[in-house]
Amino acid sequence: MMVLINMDFWGDDDELKKLDKAYENMAKKSDEMEYLGRFSPNTKKFHWTYFLKVKDYSAWEEGFYKQIVSEYKRDLKVMSHAVVDFHR
Repeated sequence: MMVLINMDFWGDDDELKKLDKAYENMAKKSDEMEYLGRFSPNTKKFHWTYFLKVKDYSAWEEGFYKQIVSEYKRDLKVMSHAVVDFHR
């Protein structure tokens, strides 16, 4: 399953790299997930999109809540929202 995390991001490069690292670390700690990178979409209104390949929804949920939520402290002024798409 592919997971796309679309977001607007108003922070600096250092802050964005912290988030990159958090997603990379999440995938490294799981045998059921692969981090494919961060891209700038041309056809959506968002600034950035993260791409991940995961075994299933439960692998995503476990990795996200154990790793991202605990490792990356979100500042609402920097990242006010994100939209997660799941593709099978």
